[in-house]
Amino acid sequence: VKQQADAIYAIDPSVKYMFHIAHALYATDKPKELFPDSMLTFPDGRQHTYGDSDAYYYGGSYFSKERLDQGWRWWIFYPTKKNSFGKAMLDSVDIMVDKLHCRGAFMDGFMWTYGDAWTYGEWDGHSADIDPNTKMITRKKGSVLLLSQELLAEYVNKWNKRGGTVIANYPVFTRTLAKEKMVCDQE
Repeated sequence: VKQQADAIYAIDPSVKYMFHIAHALYATDKPKELFPDSMLTFPDGRQHTYGDSDAYYYGGSYFSKERLDQGWRWWIFYPTKKNSFGKAMLDSVDIMVDKLHCRGAFMDGFMWTYGDAWTYGEWDGHSADIDPNTKMITRKKGSVLLLSQELLAEYVNKWNKRGGTVIANYPVFTRTLAKEKMVCDQE
């Protein structure tokens, strides 16, 4: 990747060489070992996957049958300022800039909810499931967008400080994110 970036810069140093990043999706066969505090979970504790773990969806296009059988999927995580996935996202900016000579990120699904809008592993301080009959809270949950917005704002800010550009695809604008300098688009 670094060699390709350097070859492009040799032709035109003004080019903004970027990565396409769908930050919430992480390909692995060991999701619970990588970011156990950052998993997008169903009420029963199972983790969401992109494509709902459907072998037809994955088969042949993303993973071989052997890898599918080993548990490889696009597992869904969400970043916060406190969790391990958020810290890894911030660290990735330095790696992309310093080691790979990248000058920006096309953030696919920036402030978008892959899998579900809610996670049941962390409370956002506001959201809950409510029994329609009793009108009582039955379970606390976390809005992925509310939980992620501060880290994503910091991520954009870090790219800006490093001289990079973030293109945010499908952003949901909260006041926190609307303050950040980024290019926004919708496919």
